Amino acid sequence: MNLNRLALGLAISGLAIGALWDTGPDPQLETAWTAPNTVVVTLPASTTTLSSSTIVTTTTVPPTTTTTLPAVPVDHVCYEWLPTMLEAGWPADPDILATALTIMWRESRCTPTADSGPDHGLMQINRYWCKPSRYSEAGWLQDRGLVVDCDSLFDPITNLRSALAIWLYSLDRNGDGFLPWTTYSGA
Repeated sequence: MNLNRLALGLAISGLAIGALWDTGPDPQLETAWTAPNTVVVTLPASTTTLSSSTIVTTTTVPPTTTTTLPAVPVDHVCYEWLPTMLEAGWPADPDILATALTIMWRESRCTPTADSGPDHGLMQINRYWCKPSRYSEAGWLQDRGLVVDCDSLFDPITNLRSALAIWLYSLDRNGDGFLPWTTYSGA
């Protein structure tokens, strides 16, 4: 057995293991004792690939993110859908979100597969919005690129994006975005 290869292998293994625990430069290592005939290699902390001639260390740390949800009580009906509503683009206004979650409860009991015949999904969007009519050859939601057909409304994010588009349309036209939902009791 070649002792030089063994020493090189142990040195590489030690460096690789050390790289896994590296938390930054250690000032004590700069003054640490090294055995005679030992090669000390200092590498940037941002690179790791191990081969017989090269040691490179790569460290990827995902960014830390903190998400703060709007002040809607955690025990509010359908609260589990709040993050999805925000992802769909709903305004982070606690009053608007609480009203929308209440409507969701009344319409579907928070069930994305709810189907009452003409109404589909979480917000029970009526097929009027996704069927051809005298106002829209393909359908109002199709014209906006939100759905392919009415069955698309069973997907929670598609349903909530479509509900938002309807809400915005009603808000602009009527001054109240929730009027299209018959379970809405008014402001």
